[in-house]
Order: sequence, then structure tokens, then C-alpha cells
Amino acid sequence: MDDSKCSSDDMLECILQDPHSMPRVMTLEYLKRITDNFSDKRLLGEGGFGKVYKPYLSRNPYPCMLILECKQGELENGKMIAVKKFIIKRQLRNLDDQEMQFKNEVVALMSLRHPNIVRCVGYCFETSKKLVPCNGTFVLAESQQEMLLCLEYLTMGSLDERLQGTEEEIIMKIKEHVEKLREKSREVRDKIELAKGNGMVATNKIKTWLARADTILSDAMAVCESKQIGFNWDTRIAAAQLSQLRECLSDQPRDIAQPPSVLHIDVHAALLPSQVLFVEQARQHIIEYTEGMIGIWGPVGVGKTLLLKAINNSFETGNSLNPSSSNRRDPPFDFVIYMTALEDCSVQSIQSEIIQRLKMHDRGDSLTTQATRISKFLQDKSFLVLLDGLHYNLNLAEVGLPPLGNQGQSKRKVVITTRSRSLCDQMRVNRTINVPSLKIDEALELFQECIGNDSLYSKPRIGALAKDLVDQLRALPSELIRIGSAMRGKGEPGQWQNIIGVAKELMHIKDQEASSLTEGIVITKLKQCLQNLRGRGNDVNHEIKLGKRECKVATNQINNWLASVDTNISVGMVICESEQNEVNWDLSVIAAGMLRQLQECLSGQPSVVTVEALPPSVQEMPCSSTEQQPSRVEIFDEAMEYITDSSVGVIGIWGLGGVGKTHLLTKINNAFLGDSLFDHVIFITASKEGSVEKIQGEIGKKLKLEFPKGDDVKSRANIILDFLKTRNFLILLDNVWNRIDLEAVGIPYPLGNGLQQRRKVVLTTRSKNGETLFSSAGIEDLAKELVEELKGLPLALVTVGRSCCGGDDQDLHMENIVFRQLMFSYDSLRNDTLRECLLTCSLWSEDDEISTGDLIRCWIGLGLIDECDIHGSYRKAQSLIGELTASCLLDSCDTVFDSDGCILGRGRFTHQEMPIEVGVKMHNVIRDMAIWISCGCSDNKDKWVVRAGVGANLSTRTIPWSRAECISLMSSEIEELHPFTGSTNLKRLYLPQNRLDMRGCLEPFRVSLS
Repeated sequence: MDDSKCSSDDMLECILQDPHSMPRVMTLEYLKRITDNFSDKRLLGEGGFGKVYKPYLSRNPYPCMLILECKQGELENGKMIAVKKFIIKRQLRNLDDQEMQFKNEVVALMSLRHPNIVRCVGYCFETSKKLVPCNGTFVLAESQQEMLLCLEYLTMGSLDERLQGTEEEIIMKIKEHVEKLREKSREVRDKIELAKGNGMVATNKIKTWLARADTILSDAMAVCESKQIGFNWDTRIAAAQLSQLRECLSDQPRDIAQPPSVLHIDVHAALLPSQVLFVEQARQHIIEYTEGMIGIWGPVGVGKTLLLKAINNSFETGNSLNPSSSNRRDPPFDFVIYMTALEDCSVQSIQSEIIQRLKMHDRGDSLTTQATRISKFLQDKSFLVLLDGLHYNLNLAEVGLPPLGNQGQSKRKVVITTRSRSLCDQMRVNRTINVPSLKIDEALELFQECIGNDSLYSKPRIGALAKDLVDQLRALPSELIRIGSAMRGKGEPGQWQNIIGVAKELMHIKDQEASSLTEGIVITKLKQCLQNLRGRGNDVNHEIKLGKRECKVATNQINNWLASVDTNISVGMVICESEQNEVNWDLSVIAAGMLRQLQECLSGQPSVVTVEALPPSVQEMPCSSTEQQPSRVEIFDEAMEYITDSSVGVIGIWGLGGVGKTHLLTKINNAFLGDSLFDHVIFITASKEGSVEKIQGEIGKKLKLEFPKGDDVKSRANIILDFLKTRNFLILLDNVWNRIDLEAVGIPYPLGNGLQQRRKVVLTTRSKNGETLFSSAGIEDLAKELVEELKGLPLALVTVGRSCCGGDDQDLHMENIVFRQLMFSYDSLRNDTLRECLLTCSLWSEDDEISTGDLIRCWIGLGLIDECDIHGSYRKAQSLIGELTASCLLDSCDTVFDSDGCILGRGRFTHQEMPIEVGVKMHNVIRDMAIWISCGCSDNKDKWVVRAGVGANLSTRTIPWSRAECISLMSSEIEELHPFTGSTNLKRLYLPQNRLDMRGCLEPFRVSLS
């Protein structure tokens, strides 16, 4: 509250009068005034955490004026207050702890209400800043921090007397708690000694607690001795000491021992001055900056590993690279974890190293479980992970590292070293540091030490060559050391010139392991990389092959990549097969360059292998290749003439079922294979249940159009219209029974050959209704001639009918002519089981491709197949399907189904690739015959009711529920069944592929059957 606008005394008085009032924020200026700037004259007492003052308070009716001549600390209502000022200890990491202690005390006093607990009236937390010089400029720095509490002052004697009891009781309690604290300290120290045997050390928190416990024990014993000798005894001090004993007992840290914060790593080479400077700068970045990840990159041989080890060891003292530095501080990290990332490093290998480093028990858990354990362990810790020699992108979140950066009081940092600058970008490092080359004088001195000749550069024949070599390799200190040792004692200029040429090549391939060239390792790695690349190429080709089954094609990028793979493998094999008695520098350099190309090819594989293929302009349809009669050739030629005629938009082909309309339409479809007359030729079977929705769905599948979920006919029509209106198309509608509004489907008008587009529709139907292309006499006479010629030979009739038509239903007027002759094939089946199996095939939709898995499960459910085990039942059912197919009563097709009955694709397969569940199809004439037989040869048409695939046009109210014995409503998108009452003869009800709540919809049937 602002002192200049209202009386702070009045505010305090109101707070004390109201038992539910919360503490208020007090300004530092006001508290300074009422305590005379915290004068020692106002001091009531002090402890380890602060001093308590008794302020002057005013009874002046003018609150803006401060009257000093008043009763100290007393308000008008008789209440008194005291001000507690915390002592600020400015150790490195102690400020945050003191702020937390202040916050905890304020929150505790705010939340507690009890007569024996001092009440908090207000609090103050203020920080002042001032400008100070820094690096040639001025910055704002915290100069002073104040934390104060305004408390209610107890007037009825000492609080410790009220809570602790008599002096003798206090002394007894102090001695009792001293023994408890001593015992707990001994237990902690014993656990620390035991942990040291396992390579563990005491935690910083437990060290601090033990030191504090020792101090408190010493002070407590001094209090007891002062009571015994009667010298300088103070009950308040004794009560405070008892409180400290209790607090220390309850505050023991849970974690007693931990792995060492830093493990020393032996470094066999001394750092050069420029390298020392690099390590100091990198260390400063790690400690002071907020970035979570730092990437140190440079070629092999530049000294990244040496530098990272030096960075690790620098945190042993927590101060600098000099372990003997007198200015020691606590290390900024709880753990510094150094790891080497091998070429085959993985999430699992990194997790194993971290678990071993942190002395966690390796339980053989899954990667996810181990990541959770690591994350939980490091969640409240400050850690630095040093990952040396990273080759590939590594997901640190999958390893289990918590989010990086400065998270509250915790510092979470990762430093990686790598050869590739691009890998730093892939890892999304926050700061990249390139390892610089050595200074020329450092490089010359280092090389001369390795040569072992102090006068190397002054020699007339090789001195200049040696300087040239050092200049070439000064970016690679390890190469300077290795080549310097190898060239010791070499005095021929030709040898130095050759080695300089090799060095120049090395600088072009410096991201490879140049240090191993003379040892032949690069050839071995080249062979390994060739093997990996060949395997990767085979995997991609296999994925492309699988994609083709799902109508997917390889991307252009993946095709280019595969071509690059083949080229690189061919060149690499030539290098590996080169006949060399020993690996020389030239071959090694070439191999190293090839190895780089192979690794780039491996890392450059496109992520997307296959994409959805564009719909083909014409999809080939299976069609019999038997020789056709001249009349049919003439009809085909006439139909093709009308299709190419610009004046005709819709062409109708009509005739009785079975005369060959579907066969003719199939030939028309296949005639446009490889022809560019139409952009799209779309073949659709309408069938009896054909509707606008069904036609739209088929067009969408053929053209791979995506319809939103829950869309209506109109929105689908708009999608189809937008796609077709700028394209040339021919739509072939087979087996149309009812009038279909082509505009409602979305087919753009006008049809015919316009100025820019060709738009044609050809349909086949049994009814001469509307525009007609052919006279029915020719087709009808042909059908009668065919039936008469094959009279008495039902199997031949079916075979020829399949080759001529391929899918038309039989007209009802031909029932007595055809069905009774086809019954010969039905009656010729070897047993009743086969006959029953055939009849169940008619329960699926017309023209439906039936999954053999669904069919077999149906037969098993009906009890038609009852073998001793499920595998035997499946084998028996497959045998029955083969018999029905051989009898020309079922057709096999190339459709592939998954285990759920969903279509995976189409295609021809080898014996090894043959899927378990394929498709079969029932000829429409055979299907009509099967339903006719099931209904007692038309004696009881309500016995079998098949309404499969009708869709939204189906009304369940029209179904004779009480008279039917078998009802099939498969694939009809039914959302509810019309309830019925009374008795029923129903024995079978087929409802797959609908939108029904199966439990609710079957309840009326259970009631009726009961």
C-alpha cells in the first residue's frame, strides 16, 4: 500500500483486528522509517538467519506524520508488532536457497492460524541495482537485496517458554535430540564409506548437512554446559537451539551418495596455447550462456577429441584448466558425462553408457522404460553431456535427456563433436564452434618436435619442403604428429614432395579418417559401406514392390537415388577389386574419396519412397479371347463408330441378359489401351441396386478422388464435375436397370464432342427405354440360337455364356428356359454340402467380389464344415471352393483381401507371394438361379429374401419378417431395423457391413424367437 496516500499504522491495525486478513506487501522505505533504519537501539534479538527489531509506531491522527515519542511497536488497539530482517549470505549458490527459505517461511505463516504461532502481518522483498563498469562499458548489476517480515509481537512472555516448558524440560529435550542427531550423523557417514567402495561419493547436499549437524551439535552441547555451570544461560537461546536440532533431524537429504560429478580422462598430449584458449572459451559458453546444445565441428585430425577431454577435466576443479588453481568453486554441474559415439552408436548404446556412468541398475528394460528412468534421475539435476565423434543424427529425447537449457536452478547442457557442419544443423544445436587451425608457429614447433631435428627448417634441401608440408597440414594436428614421426630420418627431397602431394589430397577429403590411410582401414570401411548401400538399395526396391500392390509408384527422387546407388556401387567395386600388393597412398586417397561419396549417398536417401499413383487413363479389364461371331464384330465396329462420332453423347446398348452386353462393353474399354483419344476411360457396373451414390463412389475410386466424410450427393457431384469438366472422358455404365440422372452424378454437360472436350457415356441395359443404338432383334435371335444349340448341355452353356457376357443377370422371362437347364450343374454336384455352400454365395451383393475368408467363416458358422480343428476346416473349405470353381458355378478373381475382409489390391502372384484370402465372384445368372432354388423354384418367394448392397434406397419395413426363413441385408448402410412383433420363421439373418448397433437391433428377434 502507498504510504503517501494512507496510514500504514491504520493498515496494520485493520489486519490485526481481522483474523482472516492476509499479509500485505510492505515497502522497504516504510520499514526503514519505523525501525530508525534498523538501528541497534531497536534490536530485540538475532539468530542464524536474521535480526528482529521493535519499531516506533504512531498514534497520530494525521497518518502522514511520524511521531517518535510513542510507545514502541504498539498500535492504537494495543497490538504490537516486530520486524524481522533476514541476513543475506552471498555465497555462490546460497542466494537461491535463501530466497526459497524466505518464501517457505512467508507461505507457512500465511497458511497457518494458531494461538501458538506468530502471525505474519506483512512482508518485503526488494532488490536494488546500480551501474558498474564491465569490459569497457557499464552494466546494471544487483547491488543489494532485502528480505523482511512484519510479525505480531507476543506480549505474554517468551514463545519458547510457552511451547517448550521449563528450563529442565528444555535441557532434557536438547540432550535427547543431540543423541538422535549424533546417531543419524554416524549412520550417514557409514553409508558414505560403504558407497565409496562402489565408486560413489557423498552428495553436496549431504556434505552440507553433515557440516551443519556438526555445528548444531557443538552449539547444543555448549548450551547444556552453560546451564550446568550457570553461566550466561538464556532460555530463548536454548529454545532456538532445540528448534535447530529438530529442523536438522527432519531436513536430512534423501540422496546420500552419488557417482562422481566428473571422471578424470587421461590426456596423453599437452595442449598448445591456442588449444588452451579454445577450451577456456568453450567452457565459458557452456557455463554462462543459456543455450542447451553446443556443436564443435571440424575434420578428423583437428583435435576435437583432445579438446573435449580437456573440457571434461576442466570441471574437476570447477574453475579452470589448472587443477592447482587457488580460486576453487563448486562445480556448476552435478554430473559431467563423457561418452564416445561410435559409428554404429544408437539410442540403446548411449542409454547403456549413461546408466553405467550414473551407477543405475541395468535391468534390461525397453528403450522407452530406460529413457523414462534416465529422465527421472536427471530431472532435478544440473548435467553436462559430452558426446564425442557423433556421425549421425541422434534423438536425445529418445535417449531420455530432459529438455535442455537453463531450467530454473538447473543447467542442462549437451556438447557434441562431429566432422560435419550439417550434422550440427540436423541436431538443431544452439551454437556451433568450428575448431580453428593451429597457428603457424605452433604447427612448425609441433612438427619439428615429432621429427626430432631442431635444425629441420634450416636444411637447404628439405627445409622449405618441410615448411610447405606443415602449412598444408596445420589444420590437422594429429596428421602433423603422425606424418612427422613417419618422416623422421627421411632426407630425400623426392620423398618430401610425394608426401606433400598426398597432404594436398588429404585436405580435400579431410572429413574422412585420414589418419588411418596408411593402415588400410579405409579400404575395409569402403567395403562395409558398399555392403550397407547395397542392402539399403534392396530394401528400397522391396518397398517399391510392396507399394505396387497398393497402387503406389516410386517417386522421381527415389528413382534418381537408386540410379546413383548403382553407379556408386559399380565404381566402389572396381576400387575394392583393384589388384594391389599393398595399400599405397594413391589408392587410399581414391578409396577415401569414394567412401565419402558412398556415405553421402547413404545419408541422402529421400525419405519418401512411394506415392499414390495417378489413375490410369484406361484400366484393362479381363476379357475372353475366344473367336467372335461376325455379327458381334460388326456390332463392336458400329459402337466404336458412334463413340468417335461428334454428334453422339450417350450411347445405349440393350438386349436380354446373357447375350454378351458386358463382353462387348469390356472390349470397348480395352480398345482404348494406349490410345490418347480420352484422358479417362471409366468402366462401372451399375447392377440392380445402382444409384447415384453408388455411381459416384465408383467414379471416385477409379479417379482416386477424396470425398469428405459425411458429405452428400451434391457435394460429391461438385467434386466429380470440377475434375471432369476440363478433361476428355468416356464412361462405360454396365448393367443399368433404372434411370440414372447423370447430371446428379456430376458428369458435365453437354455430352458429345465439343470444341475442346470429348465427353461420352455408353450404357448397357435390358430395357429399350429412350435413345437406342441397336435393334433388339439381332441380339434376341442370337440368344435364342445359343440356348437352342446348347440345350441339354448346362455346363457348356455356362462356359460359353461366361466368355460371351462376363456378368449380366438373367431376365425373368428366361426363367423356365435357363434356370432349369442350369440346375443340371447344381444337381450334378457330388453332395448336399456343396449345394448348400453354393446357395450361401447368393447372399452377397450382385457383382460383389467375395473374400474367401468371409465365405469360409460363413460356412463354418452354418455347420456346413465341421472338421476336428480350424486348420482342417479351412483346408476343407478351400477344397470346396475349388470344386465350385471347376464346375463353373463360381469365378475366381485377382482381388486380394486382408484378414478383416478389406480389399488390399489386385494383381497376379507367384506361388510364394500368394495371399491367404483372395476373391471369388458369382455370375449374376448363377446367383439368380441360386436364389430361385432357395425359394423352392419360385414356389415360396418369401423364403429367401436377399437385399444385399441396396444401400440407402432400402426400406426394412417392406421385408416379410414373419414369413422369411433367411434374410440378407449385407452392405446396405442400414442404421436401424424396423421393429416387429409376433412370431417369425426366421432362421438366418445376415447384417455385415452396416451401421447398426448390433445389441439393440437384435433384441426384437430374441423376444420373437423366445
